[in-house]
Amino acid sequence: MENKYKYLYRGVSEEMHHNKKGLLPRGSSFTRTIIIGEHHEGGDGFVIGLGVVGDCQDNAVIAHQRDSKVFPSSGISTTPFFERAKFYATHKGEKKRGIVYKIDRFLLSEKAIKQYRVKDYIEFPEIPEDDEIILVKDDNAALPQEIVSEVITVTLDT
Repeated sequence: MENKYKYLYRGVSEEMHHNKKGLLPRGSSFTRTIIIGEHHEGGDGFVIGLGVVGDCQDNAVIAHQRDSKVFPSSGISTTPFFERAKFYATHKGEKKRGIVYKIDRFLLSEKAIKQYRVKDYIEFPEIPEDDEIILVKDDNAALPQEIVSEVITVTLDT
């Protein structure tokens, strides 16, 4: 995986930040099982075989980047681009304020956090401009606050 960026960014709402949910995953594992006959689009990279197969992290990356609400996992979406995180922090420009976490990549391996760059798993990501990096703690728990080097309040004006 390309590590040319020292920091990753995560944009969250003020509510998520104040409720301490900004680093909390929606799901409890980072695998995704694909069952033959389940609806999916061909060519999107899912691992499929006979019967119940493809219970793997590759599928989790693909499903998470497609829609983490529909396919909850223990992954946390980030981007190496501050402006993209700001876009999500303000709910795509619908809210005036939001929060961006500046995450120090150097601390990730120290805290047993894996990085999955979506572009390494799928040729055509849902939102290519994010260059999404999914972070997953080895025990599938919330990411530790210690990886956040700065909490930045953003507004549509800044």
